[in-house]
Amino acid sequence: MKNPIVGGKSIARNAARNLLGQGLPLIVAAYCIPQLIAVLGVERFGFLTLIWVVVGYLSIFDLGLGQALTKLVAEQIGRGEHEKIPPLFWTAMWLMCGLGIVGMFAAEIAIHHVGIGIFNLSPQFQQEATDALAVAVLSLPFVIVSAGSRGVLEAHQRFDLVNWVRIPLGIFTFAAPLVVARYLSNELAAVAFALVFGRFVFLCGTMLLCFKIIPALRQVNKIESELLKPLFGFGGWMTVANLIGPMMVYLDRFVIGALLSMTAVAYYVTPYEVITKLWILPGALIGVLFSAFAINLAQHVEHTVKLFHNAMDGIFLLMLPIAMLAIAFAREVLTLWLGQDLAVHTTTVFQILAIGVFVNSLGRIPFVFIQAAGRPDIPAKLYLLELPLYLLSLWFMLGKWGVVGAAISWVARIVLDNVVLLYSCVRIVPALMKVAWRGIILSALACVLMVVLMVIEVFAGGEGVKLTVIVVDLAIFIAMAYWFKRRWHGESLAAKS
Repeated sequence: MKNPIVGGKSIARNAARNLLGQGLPLIVAAYCIPQLIAVLGVERFGFLTLIWVVVGYLSIFDLGLGQALTKLVAEQIGRGEHEKIPPLFWTAMWLMCGLGIVGMFAAEIAIHHVGIGIFNLSPQFQQEATDALAVAVLSLPFVIVSAGSRGVLEAHQRFDLVNWVRIPLGIFTFAAPLVVARYLSNELAAVAFALVFGRFVFLCGTMLLCFKIIPALRQVNKIESELLKPLFGFGGWMTVANLIGPMMVYLDRFVIGALLSMTAVAYYVTPYEVITKLWILPGALIGVLFSAFAINLAQHVEHTVKLFHNAMDGIFLLMLPIAMLAIAFAREVLTLWLGQDLAVHTTTVFQILAIGVFVNSLGRIPFVFIQAAGRPDIPAKLYLLELPLYLLSLWFMLGKWGVVGAAISWVARIVLDNVVLLYSCVRIVPALMKVAWRGIILSALACVLMVVLMVIEVFAGGEGVKLTVIVVDLAIFIAMAYWFKRRWHGESLAAKS
């Protein structure tokens, strides 16, 4: 069997599917959330958001086995060794099932013996909240095991199948609580049970699809001990990165609250939550690239370099004009959404964070490349070293410039991440040297351009300036798009010749 090459067209198609799979549930959420607040009340809805987190993100406790399985299966596909996939699959499935069951019982014991006293809940609501959380953690085995079955589909680049079940699950996550609360019971335990049922159906759906594309999986295998080391060796570092990475994402708001005030937290978090929603765009591509890199690295390093290059170019062309528009019209957007008083305090933070979102969007490519190359220890070690430096930077910058300083510190951390990750990519595949340097130079120029636009917007506002900014933005975007198109066309001709 010929070893596959995952090309640009299939990646673009799968990224579009991922974007649809993530975007449609957000549209449903926009309708359901105000309705849920009206039906449940503010306190119940606030706790429901916690239940969503518990049900939606418990897969982090799979010790990285889901992503390890995706990588290892993708490597076997790249080598054409399909017969090795069933033992990998079932070894990982049994391990993840065991982790899910142990984690579920541990969580239930903690809830019933320790309670939920850390949350500031009204006395009459505490028992209902406890019961609801106890029901929610029943989903832990389903969430963890489905991370593995979904990963196998992603390793085969079957994002069409993944999104066949992801879209209904995403819609169900927001619509089912509304239906249950409005027509059956507004007790949160009933709502939580509906979410658990949804996760069970998602697991069944992904397992059936795995059996469809790999019939050999229908014969259940036992755990093979020789596969434990590669699974846990990769998954362990993935777990460290997955724990420390989100910690640094949310750490700044706690530091701001401790050093400044909760009002300052609102001035920082509100623009952060708005601008970071743009990550859904590169996120749709990154979900595809992990398995694509793993497949191509197994046999086709030259094609992997080209794929890396084109992914950087694509994200650059996609995110640069969006970030520039966000900077140019930050004040108007925030005033329309939040009102003039709050916009005054959040505009500069929004603009600075827009630069960071652009840089981070590019940095996700070397991050996922390093993981696909089997070196998840690199970002994990980087985060461990970076955490104390980031805390020190936050403390210093908050004292100097308040929440604006926090935004600058966050962007500086993102820039440092990108440089180190790109350097690590070159160490893994030296042929990426030119791509890395080009990415750093273009990113630096783009950041300078965005800072200039921000300064122009602050000191020389007005409709004429806004129009000038848009014209310059579009002119730069069109010129860069044309240049990249010429380069891609030249590469295609060279390849054909």
